[in-house]
Amino acid sequence: MIVCVCRGASDRDIRAAIEGGAKCVDTLEVHGIGGDCGGCHDTLREMISECAGGDSDACRTCCRAVAKSA
Repeated sequence: MIVCVCRGASDRDIRAAIEGGAKCVDTLEVHGIGGDCGGCHDTLREMISECAGGDSDACRTCCRAVAKSA
């Protein structure tokens, strides 16, 4: 199923990116997912949380670290 319409990324693409090390929406952008309209960001955060074993803070923690280092 397509999750990120702007970039044509499917749930499989997103899971592969997360399993490959993407830990937040910011790092998913490196894989060509998210970053345009933002309509998929809530779903991306949910998928990251699921892959992180239910850690709902996984994305927020990573995104804060990325924002601070920028």
